[in-house]
Amino acid sequence: MKVLILGGGLTGLAASQLISKKHEVLVLEKGDRPGGLAASFKKGEFDIPYFYHHVFKQETITQDYLKKAGVEIDNWRKVRMGIFVNGESVNFTNPLELIKFDYLSLMARIRFGFFGAQFFIPQNWSRLKGKNAEEWLLKAAGREVTEKIFTPLMYNKFGMPLKNISAEWLAIRLAAREAQSFFGYPKGGVYKIVDYLVKNNKSRIVFKAKLSSVDLNNKTVIYNGKKVKYDVLINTIPMPEFLKIVKGLPAKLRHKWKKVRFIKHLSAVVAHKESLDDFYWINVFGKEFGGIIQHTYLNDVYPFKLSFVFSYAPKEKLWKMSDKQVERLFIKRVKEMYPQFKPLWVKVTRAVYADPFADEDYVKYKPQYETGVDGFYNAGIQVTSPEYMRSMNNSLMSGQVIAKKVLDL
Repeated sequence: MKVLILGGGLTGLAASQLISKKHEVLVLEKGDRPGGLAASFKKGEFDIPYFYHHVFKQETITQDYLKKAGVEIDNWRKVRMGIFVNGESVNFTNPLELIKFDYLSLMARIRFGFFGAQFFIPQNWSRLKGKNAEEWLLKAAGREVTEKIFTPLMYNKFGMPLKNISAEWLAIRLAAREAQSFFGYPKGGVYKIVDYLVKNNKSRIVFKAKLSSVDLNNKTVIYNGKKVKYDVLINTIPMPEFLKIVKGLPAKLRHKWKKVRFIKHLSAVVAHKESLDDFYWINVFGKEFGGIIQHTYLNDVYPFKLSFVFSYAPKEKLWKMSDKQVERLFIKRVKEMYPQFKPLWVKVTRAVYADPFADEDYVKYKPQYETGVDGFYNAGIQVTSPEYMRSMNNSLMSGQVIAKKVLDL
C-alpha cells in the first residue's frame, strides 16, 4: 500500500515512522528541514529552537521518544510564571504573592484565587460547549478579573475578544495547570526527537516539496511538477493551505473546513549577557509582544542567556514589519522593562499557522481523522483541538493515532 503524508512536522514524522514499517511511505515537506514548529537552527555548535518549547513531566509520549533518541530530562523543576503590568511583576504561581497584587482590588484577588482553585478538581468541561469565554468568565471569575486579567491575556494569545473564544477550550487549558507542572528540557534540544524520527524511518522524505494539486478522486498528488499516486493520503498541513490545492473534496467538507483559522506567532530569539529576572515565563500587558520566556532557565548550556520575546496573534501592523524593525522594537521594549538588558544577537522567527483558533463552534467544523472520503485522513493539532492543546506531546500522539488507523486497514 502506498501512503502519502503531507507535512513533515512531528505528526507527519511520527506517523510515517510507524506506517513505513509495513507500507511504502512518501512524506512531502515544503520547508528545507523537518520538524515543523519543532525545527531548530544552528548557532555555532548549538541547535537553537525557532520557537520556545518545554516538556511537562506528565507528557509521557514525548519522554518515550526522547528515550528512544538517547536523551532524557534530568532537570525537572517548578518554574515561576508571572504577569508584568504597569511596571510591576507578580508571581501568579504563588497565592501569597498574588494576594498582594494591587493591580486588582482585594475582592477581585480573592475571587481570582477561588476561581483558580476549581481547576485542581477533575471536571467534565464539555458542559461549557457552545459557550464563549466572556460569558463564562464574567459569571465564574467576576468582571474585574475578566477585564483586567483574562481580556489582555487572551488578546495577547489570540488577538481576539473573549466573546470569540471557546469557554470549553479555555477551561481545558486552565485545567491543565501548566503553572503548577514540573517543566523540563532535553539535553541537546527538542530537535533530538526530530533527528531520531528522520534517521529511524523507512519513509522517503522530500524537502522543498511545492504542492500544486491533490486530487481525491484520482488519488494523485502533484509536487515539484511530479505526479504521484497513493492509496492512503494523510493531511497534516494547515487546512487553509490544503483547501487551495485539493480537488474532489465534497462541498459539505469544504464549507465546514473553510471556517478553520489559525493564529500567527512572531518571536525574537534573543541571546543576552545576564538573566532578566527569576521568572521562566512572564506575560506582558501593554507592550507590542505578549510575553518573555527565559529558555536558559531550563536549558543553561550556552555561553549566553537565551530568551524568546513572543507575540501570539500579532496585530497586522506588527506582522508586516521587517525582521529588523521587529528586532529594534522588541529590544527597545525589553530594555524599558529591564534596564540591565544587553542583547548579543537576535533572530526573528515567524509562524503563519501556529495554532488553530478554537472558537465556541470549532468542534462543529474542525477536521476529523476520518473524513468519509476513500483513502483520505487528517491528523495534527487542527484535529486534536480543542480537547488537546498544542504541544509536541499531542502532535506526536496524533501521529500515533493516525498510524494505527492506517495500519488497521
